[in-house]
Amino acid sequence: MPAIREYVYRRIDVETYEEFKRAHSSGIILDFISFPQTELGKLTRDAKADVTGGRQALLIWAYLATYERNPETDDRYAVMELFRLGFLHHDPEALYVLAIFYMTGCGVRFAPDVACGLFHQAASAGLGTAWYQLGVCYFHGIGTAQSCEQARDCFQRARCVGDADADGYIAMIDLLSHQDEKSLTGAFQALVAAQERGSSLAASILSEIRAQQRSGNCASEIFLAHYLSEVFYRRGTGF
Repeated sequence: MPAIREYVYRRIDVETYEEFKRAHSSGIILDFISFPQTELGKLTRDAKADVTGGRQALLIWAYLATYERNPETDDRYAVMELFRLGFLHHDPEALYVLAIFYMTGCGVRFAPDVACGLFHQAASAGLGTAWYQLGVCYFHGIGTAQSCEQARDCFQRARCVGDADADGYIAMIDLLSHQDEKSLTGAFQALVAAQERGSSLAASILSEIRAQQRSGNCASEIFLAHYLSEVFYRRGTGF
């Protein structure tokens, strides 16, 4: 089994497939949420054409496919290769990507319960980043029973590999779990700190708090943070 690296989702500028490969080799998985679809398609084609790229080319294609959400018919072989790597060779990164496939219905049937199990296998096999996705499953009850306690444990593990959004979730769980002013103040300060460390989740909550206050909501920041955390918890989310 190849050496396990911890991966970090970052939005960085990449224009070529070779640049993507270098980023992937260093442990960075790019965030393509705002990436132009035409360029994403080109990178996908380049990954498919990389016949000497082996495991890395396959996994890069898989990451790209989770954003395109429409693998072509001739991609079935690549999906089967992911299964071979994941289940026959216990490759944690392949298990992780397969979990995202099942969570999004990309290339396979939509099955959140299967995805949750695969995230757990990937995490247990040593890919600490998978603990974050497993925490999201527990927090929102996606593919498993909803549990803040189990979610917090998963996010604590993800925090150890530097996942800033794990800090944001931990702060939200603490806002939900406490009632006394001192604990709530500490949880809110942790939310602010998570934003400063780069948590997009914490940033979106704090942005909504400011929007609420601008619209005339006179509640305290801590109360609004508690309220929005509960809304987020009850609403659930997708991948």
